[in-house]
Amino acid sequence: MDELRNRATKFMHIEEHIDYHRSHQAKSMDKGKENEKSYRPMPGWTNRFRENREPRFNSYTPLTILKGKILDEVLQAELIPTLKSSQTPQNADTSKCCQYHRNYGHTTEECQALEDKVEERIQDGHLCQFIKIDTSAHC
Repeated sequence: MDELRNRATKFMHIEEHIDYHRSHQAKSMDKGKENEKSYRPMPGWTNRFRENREPRFNSYTPLTILKGKILDEVLQAELIPTLKSSQTPQNADTSKCCQYHRNYGHTTEECQALEDKVEERIQDGHLCQFIKIDTSAHC
């Protein structure tokens, strides 16, 4: 009889242990959701895997050449850092390749991140040679 009581006590301890961990896990998940709601990304922070990236600027300076050629220039002049090759998202259009991200899914000309970087450099006073007529107020 004592042996049965000891076994029952062990099972009760196991049940209590499981209940404790479940409640502790639920509390930590709720706490994580609270932190998630209060999280605000730093200005300029971007999520690399965000789909349909929104423009950072209200308007962009018109350029005289394609973004792909500007990319070559800014990388050579070290005005923007070279990105590591990023993983191509699932279901990405492999007929489109981005030289800036070094992956598939969009072209260099469609790349919103590159357009934002180029606009930042223009507003910093760089890349004046690529600005269309009468917009050299930044330079």
